[in-house]
Amino acid sequence: MKILYVGDLHICDHRSLDYDLEYSKKILERAREADLVIFMGDFTDAGRPEQYALFKKLYAPIKEKSILIRGNHDMGNYLQEMQSWYPADAELHFEPSEYPVWVWRPFWFEMLNANTKCFADQQKLPEPYNRKAQPPVIVVYDGVGPYFYFEKAGVRFIMLDASTHQLGAKQQEWLKETIESSELPVILHLHTHVVPGGSQDDACCPLWDSAPVLQQFIHNEKVIGIFAAHLHFNSVWDWNGKKIMLVAAYGESRFVEIEDGKITDIEIRDNHVRNPRPEQYRGVMYNEPLNLYHWCPDGIL
Repeated sequence: MKILYVGDLHICDHRSLDYDLEYSKKILERAREADLVIFMGDFTDAGRPEQYALFKKLYAPIKEKSILIRGNHDMGNYLQEMQSWYPADAELHFEPSEYPVWVWRPFWFEMLNANTKCFADQQKLPEPYNRKAQPPVIVVYDGVGPYFYFEKAGVRFIMLDASTHQLGAKQQEWLKETIESSELPVILHLHTHVVPGGSQDDACCPLWDSAPVLQQFIHNEKVIGIFAAHLHFNSVWDWNGKKIMLVAAYGESRFVEIEDGKITDIEIRDNHVRNPRPEQYRGVMYNEPLNLYHWCPDGIL
């Protein structure tokens, strides 16, 4: 089985459409070779309805063979907008609730809609956020999820929701039970990186409650890989026979081949083609554009 993993697209309605058309053309062309396409999250830049609509329009030709993972930028009316893109035969798990999302991109204020509210003053934050969060903060009301699993090619694919940079107790318990109940090898998928990838942004926005995921990856023989995106660069490592993979952003993708419960091949990608316009991406904690040549290259499988 040949799977195309697609990194952060950050579809945006306030820049030229040419960028997103360029990325989609490249991905749709590569998707012709794939049996399955997995979008690894952050396919929108700010969770605006216009951005979800553009994603659905651009990638409609491959909807039937696509799987989505929610990223930290995929906020707003995500569940309402994108639920129809999830597998009809998968048991989707949701946790309707509120959760805070710290703002590091100013235009996130524009994403306010029926399910979001922005608080610029800490004194006005609802409990318990006024004791924990530094403003500005957006509280998203459509909850956590979906997280789910499916089985293909002799593997159980576990798709986690790390869009808030944490899994939470319920999803952690579900993860443990879902791995234990599997008679097949398992690959863990989530948007946010768990294992440091070698980037200067590693420490800025990882999975906050990563310990349960790492414990399963390290100690559970069923887990044969952990795949993520988020850091906007390519990396593949082998750890005692288990695969750790990151896929880059802005039209980047990579093929993974799986056969009879084994990862048989991961396409090696060069980080020098990570983004043809590096000036558009700046590190969260840096004021100068990042130099592509300083990003960690693929490891050796």
